Amino acid sequence: NGNGDGHVEIVKKISSFEHKLRRLHAAGLLTERDIWLLTGQYTIVK
Repeated sequence: NGNGDGHVEIVKKISSFEHKLRRLHAAGLLTERDIWLLTGQYTIVK
């Protein structure tokens, strides 16, 4: 699954950014949708 592999590469690149978002989410400052909107522009890569 080449698409899956590509997704993993992108995730590695933004992992630190997403980790910060997850901490905000855990604190109740962000929703899952907020995280999706903020990371979607990175993860939607063909």
